Amino acid sequence: MSELIQDEWPLVWVVVVGYNNSADSVECLHSLAESTYPHMRTVYVDNGSEEAEFGQVLAQVQGVATLRHPENVGVARGFNSGMAYALKQGADRVIVYNNDTRSDPEAITRMVERAQALPDVGIVIPKVYYYDHPASIWAAGSRYRRFPPAIVLNKTSDDDDGRFDAMEDIEFAPYCVALFTRTALLEIGLLDTVYRFFYEDYDLGLRARAAGYRMVFAPTAHIWHKISKTIKINKAEFWRIYGRSHRIFCRKFQKHPYVQGFGNQVYLLARTLYEGKPKGLLAFRQGLREGRQAELGVEPTWQDADEPDMLVVREG
Repeated sequence: MSELIQDEWPLVWVVVVGYNNSADSVECLHSLAESTYPHMRTVYVDNGSEEAEFGQVLAQVQGVATLRHPENVGVARGFNSGMAYALKQGADRVIVYNNDTRSDPEAITRMVERAQALPDVGIVIPKVYYYDHPASIWAAGSRYRRFPPAIVLNKTSDDDDGRFDAMEDIEFAPYCVALFTRTALLEIGLLDTVYRFFYEDYDLGLRARAAGYRMVFAPTAHIWHKISKTIKINKAEFWRIYGRSHRIFCRKFQKHPYVQGFGNQVYLLARTLYEGKPKGLLAFRQGLREGRQAELGVEPTWQDADEPDMLVVREG
């Protein structure tokens, strides 16, 4: 199963955040229960789901720690709650999972092996396939595309042909599923909660690289993703939040031309108009204004990520 010997297996805590869609959370947690990794615990963070939806997860999933926010606090704060809990329980590695994913039984082992083999690694990303097209890659990390200029996923339109399997370091790390080392999280902090969602993953990745940690790809770790099923907001709201997050990201990383360049701005405006129509473009520009005015703070650490209204429903 693994090249690691028993004494070398670090303690892994897996963090799953769910918002309604209880069937997805149950499937994700059941797939994690089938993991072959021998030294793993799981915490499920309910992010303000309806009572009936949360009850379904509690009834169908046993043996995992469970935290609950009475209201949806956003992606970053939801994951931070679980990550802080895991670190306080002594986690050596923390792996975050979107609840609309299914994990291969060997995936966690393969990600841990990758981190163990490369001591300067802070983040490991698996190969993520489309759930509905299980042989086609949704993401093998992300990269900067020069034209039209944008940050894009490494993906395939057809079946996986192995084109990314020799890749090691990646430019950006989408956090559909991602492994973090304890040392990296203690040094750089958790996800920046100024973002509600969008860009919080790329933000943490750039902070990790600036601190000297590598972000790498684990091609033998396989995940299947249902693609943002939990983000159910109207299209105008989607573009407004996207614009807000984009502007915040640009403000925080002003030295990176791929987010500040004129070409990138033109591309985003054109893409928004094409996909979101005039209403989407107006919402995106409103979001840009909001992001320009948002108050930037210090990224939270595991000591100060506690939420006053969060409930510990079940200890792991």
